[in-house]
Amino acid sequence: MIPASIPRRLREEWKEKYGIAEDDIVIGRVGHCWDEKGFPEFVSVAKSVVSKCQAEGKTPHFILCGVDSVDGNREVETQLEEAGIRQYCHLLGTRPDMPQVYSAMRVHLSLSRFESFGLVLFEAAACGVPSAGTDVGAHKKIEGEGIKIFPPRTSPLSSRPDLWNTESVVDAVMKLIKETQSPQGQKEMAQSLIKRTASFSLERMVQRLSSLLDGQIDLGAPKSLVSEDKLPPFRPITRSVKIRYPRILRL
Repeated sequence: MIPASIPRRLREEWKEKYGIAEDDIVIGRVGHCWDEKGFPEFVSVAKSVVSKCQAEGKTPHFILCGVDSVDGNREVETQLEEAGIRQYCHLLGTRPDMPQVYSAMRVHLSLSRFESFGLVLFEAAACGVPSAGTDVGAHKKIEGEGIKIFPPRTSPLSSRPDLWNTESVVDAVMKLIKETQSPQGQKEMAQSLIKRTASFSLERMVQRLSSLLDGQIDLGAPKSLVSEDKLPPFRPITRSVKIRYPRILRL
């Protein structure tokens, strides 16, 4: 689990390094700049957010992290330039300081068209950062205050109707910005998000796995995998898993 917070001084130093003023709006995205990861959707949302922020006299910044989110990637830069938002985007590449990066954000976007789990949305929440995301992977498991979930844009091979709506996501982003405008609003939102990520800790994952292998969780009832009342009282069990199921920890 990524640390839930960092000292305010580090956030201020990080933003100063990239020329971001204290009152500027920072919106982040973490992941590959692929269609499957919703990069075209991010560009369309970012373009509308820039217009709305400017109309309110605010300065937006978008920080993009990932192996291909780097200066000099002409494919990515061209899409941002064509949308007229290149000057608002910071391409940070792969980062060793992700807790600081997440904590500098006011809002995080995760607009993938499909995911197996969707880890970055949970990472942002663990750092107290609200998100707008698509209904893929496990995103619905953490939906609530500070987490707005929307239908994803479907792939050409999907038989589902395309329910993607850029303006709905933009409106949610602007609402999250407003809700976190004050330090108190940010604090309350962060506390709620951090609390909801507790059930997705490494310890709980190991406990669920051990219970599953011990036959305490019914394979025929997948919902029980995320139902806390189906789990035995928590106990440190990593050692017992290693002894009884040594191959699992080598996978």
